[in-house]
Amino acid sequence: MNKYLSIETGDGTELIPVGQGLYPNLTGGLEITLTSVDSTVNFVITLTGTILSVRDSINDALVQAAQTNWRVPVSVVQIPGGSAITSIATGVTTNE
Repeated sequence: MNKYLSIETGDGTELIPVGQGLYPNLTGGLEITLTSVDSTVNFVITLTGTILSVRDSINDALVQAAQTNWRVPVSVVQIPGGSAITSIATGVTTNE
């Protein structure tokens, strides 16, 4: 059963597949890149507010996803007060 992170953005709710795992990386400025374990897909999250708190909320949701059974496929990322997700962009990387 697939697991997903649910993230509320200005455009609505986005679901990001967890797959075999995601690594949240602070990329500077106000962006967090979620990179898949096999490094083939990434999601660039642009935000306003406190980047470290949002990263911690993503990590908390990933732990929740790992600890719940198959009947709970969605883990909600709780965005801290004063922060907002402005956009989520997807990209595909290559393993060369």
